[in-house]
Amino acid sequence: MLRDLIMRRVDKKKGKTITFYFEDKKIKCYEDDTVASALLASGEIIFRHSSVNATGRGPYCMMGICYECLLKINGFPNQQACMTKVKAGMRVTKQITLAGIQDYPEPPGIEE
Repeated sequence: MLRDLIMRRVDKKKGKTITFYFEDKKIKCYEDDTVASALLASGEIIFRHSSVNATGRGPYCMMGICYECLLKINGFPNQQACMTKVKAGMRVTKQITLAGIQDYPEPPGIEE
């Protein structure tokens, strides 16, 4: 299968494993993984869809420059998966397009 050729772990890491959720699917990974590396290692290659033509997009640079890996993480849109360390129980979903400021949840503790 093509995704087996694209992304796989080079070394067989040993360490503490944790679980998080991508599109309500349990993903097991190592606690020091980024969200992007954990998803790629689990076979997920499409993280969002282009707002121009709806094509699938995924990580490209893996260093925070290209913004192709944007996901919604714990309710916050436009999060770079390649720059975000995974945490146990984290909820991650795909993003269709860039989210505007009105799409952000109200920060806790802020009152008008």
